[in-house]
Amino acid sequence: MPQAHKHSFLITLGLIFLLPIFFIPGGALSLLSAKSALLTLGVIVALLTFIYEVWQSKTLRLPKHHFLVVVMLLPVLYALSAVLSTPSSLSLFGYSFEVGTFGSMLLGALLLILISTIFSDTSRILTALSAVFVSFSIIALFAGIKVVFGPSTLLGVNNMGNPLGNWTDLSMACGLLALFSALTLGMIPLKLSARILLYVVFALSTILLAVVHFGTALIFTLIASILLALYFAKVEKQFLNIGHIGPMKPIVLPIILAVVCLIFLVNPVVTKGGTKLGDIVADTFNITNTDVRPSFSATLGISKAVLSQAGLFGSGPNTFGHDWLIYKPATVNGTPFWGVAFPFGAGFVPTQIASTGILGTALWLAFFALLIALIFKAISHMPESRASRFVLVSSLFLSVFLWAASFLYAPSLTMLMLAFAFSGLLVASLCESGLLPVRHIDLAESVQTRFVSLFLFGVVVVGALGLGWIGGEKTVSAYYFKKAVDLSNASGTPLVDIENQLIKAIQFAPADI
Repeated sequence: MPQAHKHSFLITLGLIFLLPIFFIPGGALSLLSAKSALLTLGVIVALLTFIYEVWQSKTLRLPKHHFLVVVMLLPVLYALSAVLSTPSSLSLFGYSFEVGTFGSMLLGALLLILISTIFSDTSRILTALSAVFVSFSIIALFAGIKVVFGPSTLLGVNNMGNPLGNWTDLSMACGLLALFSALTLGMIPLKLSARILLYVVFALSTILLAVVHFGTALIFTLIASILLALYFAKVEKQFLNIGHIGPMKPIVLPIILAVVCLIFLVNPVVTKGGTKLGDIVADTFNITNTDVRPSFSATLGISKAVLSQAGLFGSGPNTFGHDWLIYKPATVNGTPFWGVAFPFGAGFVPTQIASTGILGTALWLAFFALLIALIFKAISHMPESRASRFVLVSSLFLSVFLWAASFLYAPSLTMLMLAFAFSGLLVASLCESGLLPVRHIDLAESVQTRFVSLFLFGVVVVGALGLGWIGGEKTVSAYYFKKAVDLSNASGTPLVDIENQLIKAIQFAPADI
């Protein structure tokens, strides 16, 4: 492993590993507050360490592509939209850096750029992919135990045994886990023990994917498994001297995964009474996965109404719930969801049309257009090295899977950050394979260069410390608010005790929650 950025690499790697499985035992903080606290701390420490390492070496290495420029512009546009919205505090950082706020987009952009720069060789990218694989496998194991033995098992975890958030996030993670297992078994020669472990993980994640039965995850896993089978049949085959590297052809597992997804998407009737397969599985394991959200057409209708009032910058990040209550279809008032302020529409990306306006929509279109350009560059210039090819294809599949799913699904903070992280790994793997240029900046080249770099680094350091201060206040406030909620649910608690906790929460972060 190269010594460049060694410490920032370890910090970022630890963040990637811990983010999916991290929670506070005992419920002192909500899951979102705990995740946002870890994310903010991890990104800021990694950024400050990275700046120190760059200043020590007097050399800055950055991938050169328009995709990274668009990524850096995303938080800038979200900041402008947030400042113009009312109230700005809800759009800037929300209550705990919720998905879609300026704070979450800034952390995601920083994470992507750091990873694309720090993970500069194949071994580091492999380590990052392995860390995510282990983290997701732990979640799948916990979820599997709780599904089989009941929600009272493993009380240290939340009721679903799912530190990611909810059933939809678990389903998406299982789809990713099954795809990555199939890809690894099809491309990498492994010892028997490692292959058995991967087969077990593949089976467990596929079973959980079917049990949870989240339609969006099944659709995108089906599409991805078909594409993976085509990749093995058309692309990977030409790099191998034999048809496969193990006891099973690489194409078999993707086909099995595709068949399982297709069966549960069709959801056939399997009893004379008309009971469907998905209902039988759900009843057997006592699983209830209700995913209620506005339709795609309703989301676009809200966006159209918002853009007629605030065209350029939209209503502001993290304000779709307010937009929905104002512009929702009249027919919704006749349903049980008449008073629900849905924070997202049909998916994360469609929601951003109303939240960030025409400029935000154009920037997201540029983001996906450039991401597609990177995909075509990767497909058309596959490296000869098996390891380089594996990290390139893995990061490509994982990033595209999450970003494509975000059109029809509202990810948790963890899943959105992983989409940014996998995109950073994709850029890093393209640079490592020589498919993207890398710019080296000598900070000691001249007095002017040293002065400008010192000024810019100073601004970044001050901004990072300010962001950390805000994140710390939000976390402490969330702690006291959670304490007040717990006290209010305990019989016999004096009202003054609850009020004292709320006063402390307001002192750290005034919020209307």
